[in-house]
Amino acid sequence: MGRLSRLLPLVLGVVVLAACGDGSTAPPPELAELAVRLDDSRFGAGVPEATAQPGSAEVPDAAPASLVGAVVTIGATGGDGVSLRSACRVDARVAGGWTDGTELVVVEVGVGECDGWTRVEAAGVNSWVSNEYLPGLDDAAEPRVDEESENASGESADAAAVRAWIGALDEASDRIALIARSAIGNSMQYEADFLRAIARDAGQLASAASAPVAAFSEACGGTALVLVGSAETLRIVAEQLAALFEGWPAVPYPPEVERLVSQYAAFADEAGPMTAACLAPGES
Repeated sequence: MGRLSRLLPLVLGVVVLAACGDGSTAPPPELAELAVRLDDSRFGAGVPEATAQPGSAEVPDAAPASLVGAVVTIGATGGDGVSLRSACRVDARVAGGWTDGTELVVVEVGVGECDGWTRVEAAGVNSWVSNEYLPGLDDAAEPRVDEESENASGESADAAAVRAWIGALDEASDRIALIARSAIGNSMQYEADFLRAIARDAGQLASAASAPVAAFSEACGGTALVLVGSAETLRIVAEQLAALFEGWPAVPYPPEVERLVSQYAAFADEAGPMTAACLAPGES
């Protein structure tokens, strides 16, 4: 009996460790599928590239250089590479990373609180990277066209603004997919703040007072309504996921998210042809 009493705490400890694993709770398995569905629902996929129109104006004088769209390379890390980050902070690390020499496209130049950081993309993955690990960043800037005039293809400023609006919508979707794909159970509460920031951005896109949407609505009627509805749907998805992340594992995965993402995918299928027709020469 004495030997059994000495073994009992050890046996119970093994049982507890087996039940709890490493002390963290795995994220909902539905998040992986959610990320895939958002990756497949891209509004810009059906929108044709701007093409030169007959009699289009000469390319106007270049405005100050812009880094957006420039190609940069990871470096100066001592061979360690960089971790992916969902925000412009050292403590915003998520799963995954890029090695030295990885080529990336600049999506956003950090300002204000994000000064000294750049948001970049490679193979559909977005991340903030400190400028110290992007050698040659300043030299990558390219001249850009004044947004108030026609662009190099002869497309109107309104049409160019619509393309940028659609790009921002796809960007918000990409950010949600990145967080869903890289979620770790013990960091989900922290990532809830990122999802709320995405919800805020999507809400701003959905605003009927947005200048690009207003101009778009006048030119193309119901197409703008589809895009605004899409942004609002994405806002609700981000908010529901934020509530899930904040309360996990006590809060169950919301089944409403599946319906909303299906609705978002349907909007993407519908908006592509509509937007393409709207942006056709002579229609915008």
